[in-house]
Amino acid sequence: MKAEKNYKSTKRRFSLKKTRFGPLVTALACLLLFAGFVVLIILYGPLVLNRALGCAPDWSWLIGAQSTPSPTPLISPAPTSDPAKEHPLYSVDLKDEQTEMVIADFQYLADFSIVDGQLFCVAGNYTQDGTAAFVRLVLQDLESNSHTYLALDQNYKSLRFPCINEDYIVYMDAAASGGGRLMAYDRATSESRVLKVVHVGVPRPALWGKYASWVERTGSERDKLYLCDVETGESVTLCIYDNSPFGLSAPCLYDGKLLYADSEGILQLLDLLSGEAQSFDTGLYVHDPKYNGEQIAFLSGNHGSESDLYYFTAERTEPVLLSSNVTDFYLGETFAAYMKNDKVYVVFFSDGVSFCITRNEETAQLLGAGGDFVVWMDTTWREKDIVEYMHITEFDNEG
Repeated sequence: MKAEKNYKSTKRRFSLKKTRFGPLVTALACLLLFAGFVVLIILYGPLVLNRALGCAPDWSWLIGAQSTPSPTPLISPAPTSDPAKEHPLYSVDLKDEQTEMVIADFQYLADFSIVDGQLFCVAGNYTQDGTAAFVRLVLQDLESNSHTYLALDQNYKSLRFPCINEDYIVYMDAAASGGGRLMAYDRATSESRVLKVVHVGVPRPALWGKYASWVERTGSERDKLYLCDVETGESVTLCIYDNSPFGLSAPCLYDGKLLYADSEGILQLLDLLSGEAQSFDTGLYVHDPKYNGEQIAFLSGNHGSESDLYYFTAERTEPVLLSSNVTDFYLGETFAAYMKNDKVYVVFFSDGVSFCITRNEETAQLLGAGGDFVVWMDTTWREKDIVEYMHITEFDNEG
């Protein structure tokens, strides 16, 4: 019996290791694997580590950016302080700082102005026709809270709009239906003179030194701005308003300068001593501009609830909005006083902080401001005019 033979296949399998380039290929593959591992560590290692630590990853080292790490603060930063709370007026008890002006002899007061620590107004009572007749000028010393009366030359029903300096008093002797006489009273000699006979309306004059200025209706659609030398009675026409709304805007005289809106609504500042003039085109509607020697302020409407209050200076002529919906305003030395929503406010130019000086339970009508003081009427009840005033400048941070 023949034995069976077992045969093995003689076909050889391919092996990279046994080739001439095998070791090299193997080395390259290992190097690529190592490089891939390093890239994964670079790309994802910081993400994993920073997520674990709750920090945002920083890739700046990859692009060569240099940064200085900020230390984690040990104490939380203090909140920004409210400048109003640091203002002297913030903690004042208004009731303690406000003074009532008591005029026992007359029921009604009107046309207030403040000059050199004195308040001036006219006083009167109701007449049989149901309207008030103002027959006395009141001079109120704001420091002593005392007053005196002055009877001025009067032919018509009421004394209106007195403006005063140390030499003169200029006022309207006004008829009940409008018109009358524009008068000047010499305080040194007690003599009076007629500056102009007025046929229509009751113009409101301004006064500085020996100069008076006013806007007067002289035709059915024409108003004129006058400048008058009170000593001689001579006057000139500075501007004519033909059917212009700016003829309703009152001029302002302060420190030898006349401020007014011309017929196009451009503000003009005329130096009465040198004759030099400056023009300011605010790009806004201008009404009743006022000047205190540094700030020029005006309303953007005719005392309506939609009027806004703006101001600027000769150095910075871009108008700055002080407040919206302002119905009236006046300027003090370092502040503006204005009225809105039946309340009186003051805003200080030094820091822009504003305060309501009307007590919570009251309503008020702004009557005037000047120098250090603001004066208003308490309108909470109207059986009698209740006038109050307050010293303001002592509460100014720069005052």
